[in-house]
Amino acid sequence: MSKQIGFDRFIKLQWAEDLAWRMRETKDEVSLKRIIAEDILSKELPTQETRRKTSIVLLKAFYRIPPQHERLRNEALELLPQVGVNEAKALYWGLMLLAFPIFTDTARHIGQLFSLQSDASAALVQRRVIETWGQRGSLHSTLNKVVKTMAEWGCIDLTDHKKVLVPKAPTPLGKPASLWLTRVALTVSETPLVPVDQALRPSICFPFTMDIHAQDFSDGEFLLQRMDGRTEYVGLRHRL
Repeated sequence: MSKQIGFDRFIKLQWAEDLAWRMRETKDEVSLKRIIAEDILSKELPTQETRRKTSIVLLKAFYRIPPQHERLRNEALELLPQVGVNEAKALYWGLMLLAFPIFTDTARHIGQLFSLQSDASAALVQRRVIETWGQRGSLHSTLNKVVKTMAEWGCIDLTDHKKVLVPKAPTPLGKPASLWLTRVALTVSETPLVPVDQALRPSICFPFTMDIHAQDFSDGEFLLQRMDGRTEYVGLRHRL
């Protein structure tokens, strides 16, 4: 079965922040729909149809999540009062990764390119994603919305008429947010085990500097395995 795109709206960071905090008060879907439409989006999106479509994306990231991701979502909401405003962005980023494979794949390709060079061609990012997802009528529009969202969140700059992506200074994370985001990265990883050095610096987490070290993987939730006698791999125990 082909992967579903499901991301067809540009999402402002403020909308994600507002919804996350309101979800600490209620997880009733009817109430959340009203909050999004009347409190979060009403002043910024002019039509009811635009608000409805944007609500679908927000609810999918924060509310209508697969059961296996509910624990991570709930932990993110619990962490909100413990982290600063800048760190909280990592929690919303992680929820987007869990909800939208297209967001994850785009972040992965951008992060990989940034690890090799100082910028990334938007055309090259699109080409790499299309190689994975295939030619789809809505994919080009979706990728533009994903990139625009990342830029509005302060994760990248768009230069040369939006043809080149440039990384912004990464946001430093404390230990709790770092461990949570690492678990998200391992959850959405294409393989259940990844080399430890990659787990410490996941390409999909390129907007953040994470306070995590190999010894943190001694926690019971992680599993370490040494392969080919040299390389050490790590994964989440429940995925193995």
